[in-house]
Amino acid sequence: MNFFHSRTRLKEERFTPQTTMDALRDLGFTADEALAALKQCHDDVEGAANYLFGLTEHERQAIVVRYKATNLAPAHMVTRLLPASLNEGGPVKMVLCVRRDLGMSAGKQCAQCCHAAVALTDSVVMGRMLSWKQRWNNENGSAKIILGVDDEEQLLRIAEHAAALSLPFHVVQDAGRTQVDAGTRTVVGLGPAPASIIDTITGQLALL
Repeated sequence: MNFFHSRTRLKEERFTPQTTMDALRDLGFTADEALAALKQCHDDVEGAANYLFGLTEHERQAIVVRYKATNLAPAHMVTRLLPASLNEGGPVKMVLCVRRDLGMSAGKQCAQCCHAAVALTDSVVMGRMLSWKQRWNNENGSAKIILGVDDEEQLLRIAEHAAALSLPFHVVQDAGRTQVDAGTRTVVGLGPAPASIIDTITGQLALL
């Protein structure tokens, strides 16, 4: 179905839940993006499409993470993690949280962490996040800490908490060529950001 036909369809058809999903997927969005946007727009399919078209790829990933994490953890869990005041001083680091339950080999884990690290550094281009990245590049050897998480649920909660604090984050979804299925969420990366802020989210996790 071509782009024009898909957009016109949003105005002309009467939708069931399945055809709503199909219409958004015809526009090139994933099922997760469609579900997140429909919730945000109160099941208005045209509004959801317009909403998604206005987002960058990173922003679409963020709304998916928020949607999934909201269904896993009550909102007060995020509130409890927010520090009274964000101290942006001190060392800056990047933290990469790897799922233990997938049984990935050491090489696979390294590759997934590399995907997250590259995506994070590429996505930070302005504002306070850029100043954090510049400090990270110039101080402390561009520190990267690798931690373990138990499963996808814990990974998504970490991503949700990072989003709540407006930290840079990236969730890696594997292409499925080796060891895990396509779309499997393997790693969440946070930063570069002040260690004092990241530690409010990952301070209780053990090294991988």
